[in-house]
Amino acid sequence: MDGTANIDHLLRDVLWPKLRVLRLRGVNCRAPELTRFLVAHPRIEELSLAQMMPGHAWTRLELPRDALPNLRHLECSSAQAAALLRNAAASGRPLETLLGIEVHDTVIDSKYFSWDDEWEDEDHDDADEEQPSPWKALLLQGLQAQSSITRLGISSIGTPEEMETLAAVSPQVKDLSIHIDRDSKIPVSVIFS
Repeated sequence: MDGTANIDHLLRDVLWPKLRVLRLRGVNCRAPELTRFLVAHPRIEELSLAQMMPGHAWTRLELPRDALPNLRHLECSSAQAAALLRNAAASGRPLETLLGIEVHDTVIDSKYFSWDDEWEDEDHDDADEEQPSPWKALLLQGLQAQSSITRLGISSIGTPEEMETLAAVSPQVKDLSIHIDRDSKIPVSVIFS
């Protein structure tokens, strides 16, 4: 995550009127630039965002309800998904696939984000300490509201309760992929029992 390229200037200054697929890796940006770009490209059907887009400013990633009306496939972090699904029910987006999320109760901030000029200017001695997930509740609300999601990809799982929570808010899922963390404390057999 350190040393990612900032693409704010590209997001501000370009327009591809027919853009349908956008996959970004190894880059970062600020929330206003990403929001402007996504609003200006309503034909996007498939969107894959790098984890550092927009970093700690994920809470400021607010799309209008009519943005991304054709989005069917979204691959991003849980923080980004929480922000992008915020208006999911009212938007009418036909989102079918959501990949890259997790629903951990607690997170260690430095494992998710490291680059963010505004955030780095503040004192964050607790960045390496476990704390309650700031996006879990919002993500679960968005998942529950977006009943069109039938394919779900979990980037990491820590407890069987996380799977139970996901099953409760997204019972319509037909295709599920799960990545088990190497340092997970639960055997795979427990997750599916």
